[in-house]
Amino acid sequence: MVLTDSSWSFAVRVLVVTGGCDWGQEWRRGQGLGEEDVQEYGCFALQNILSYNSTEMATRAGNAGAIEALVAAMRGHARSEIVQELGCNALFDLSIGSTENATRAVNAGAVEAMVAAMRGHAGSQGVQEQACVALYHLIALNYPENIKRALRAGAKKLAKAAMTAHSGNSEVTKGARDLLERLSYR
Repeated sequence: MVLTDSSWSFAVRVLVVTGGCDWGQEWRRGQGLGEEDVQEYGCFALQNILSYNSTEMATRAGNAGAIEALVAAMRGHARSEIVQELGCNALFDLSIGSTENATRAVNAGAVEAMVAAMRGHAGSQGVQEQACVALYHLIALNYPENIKRALRAGAKKLAKAAMTAHSGNSEVTKGARDLLERLSYR
């Protein structure tokens, strides 16, 4: 399947933004799905597509509005562990190879959304790991300002809490330790 710019735009609107058109809402209701279900499927589909580490795919998704849609999904469905974990993972995949996407993510409020995910899902190893790793890489862009944003949002305290709460999980503790180290740069 070849994803053109218009198909990316369509996928982002329908999958991640919950089918804002009438037929999208009718389809969702006809399938017996709630809005949160569609958000979860959308985040999963986008994260799955992006997991192929293609800079071209990340650029197309970013240009189609995927970053803004992911941040909106995370804010709108703060209680959904799946939306938070997959949203953090997809934001990482979108931002890792693209300064433009990383800037877009920061401007859309991704730093604050990921810190809120950590706060809201302290018991979730998946959310803690994905948020710590994504924040570590995202704040590397424009160090001073993004570090300040993360600190203001409470990332330092939450990373310490993640290390304590998930001390038996090496991925969480490594991600939290790396994030704390990056947050100490000034």
